Amino acid sequence: MKNMPLSVASAVLSVTLSAIPAWITTTVHAADAPVEQVAPATFNRYGKLVDLAFVKPYTASTKPGPVTLVDARPAARKYDIGHIPTALNLPDSQFDKLAPTMLPADKAQLIIFYCDGPTCALSHNSAFKAEKLGYSNIRVYEAGFPDWVKNGNPPAYSAAHLKKLQDEKMPSIEAGKEAGTITVASFERIFKEAPETVHLIDVREPQEFASGTFKGSINMPINGLDKNLDKLPTDKPIIFFCGAGGRSGEAHDMVKLYKAQLKTFFLDAEIKWAKDGSYTIKGK
Repeated sequence: MKNMPLSVASAVLSVTLSAIPAWITTTVHAADAPVEQVAPATFNRYGKLVDLAFVKPYTASTKPGPVTLVDARPAARKYDIGHIPTALNLPDSQFDKLAPTMLPADKAQLIIFYCDGPTCALSHNSAFKAEKLGYSNIRVYEAGFPDWVKNGNPPAYSAAHLKKLQDEKMPSIEAGKEAGTITVASFERIFKEAPETVHLIDVREPQEFASGTFKGSINMPINGLDKNLDKLPTDKPIIFFCGAGGRSGEAHDMVKLYKAQLKTFFLDAEIKWAKDGSYTIKGK
């Protein structure tokens, strides 16, 4: 606008600015506004990172190659209640103690560490520790378990956690008046709501068993039980039953004498079955 009168120059500038689209002006203001940012991690991050696409093939039952997937989080609070399938649990806090027996003997084998996402230092710490032990093929799945779940992949659970859930689901066993008995009401509640939480053992003869019994029960006649005590299951409570309570009580007493560590109960009741599995029961 050299040598242009001031009034004319002002008019031209005014027209020029008014012609700028409104969205440009808005963008300028938005750019001036403060932007919330996630603070960068302050811990030492391992340099070799992998993503979900890299990790997922190694979680299948048939893996494409030797690999050790390591969950570096605490056991009870994290790993037990949900982890990536095939991962072993080597908490970073116990790395020095457990690594010699849990990590592969082949130090060239691929090891992938993960924990609770980009702000979790545990997987990175463990990766550096493994490197100091001489492992040469280490990766960190930095997005970790939250990313695994967020993308619709099912978690795995530890046996200890599944047992806890089973115990919480199991209706309580209510003892009857006679030592070793279970009340009819308690038995029926367990049988209807959580039959998988106990073992039902019918101690009657095979022909009686064939004529009708509780669904899911097994037959171990009292006459041969003393020779089969080692075959009794040990992972859940056992409820012995017969048709009147006599033989089931004898089975309970025998087990308490020779296998006292087993948790056993018996039904002291009059029971009649039909072949379709229906029954009537009356406590004594």
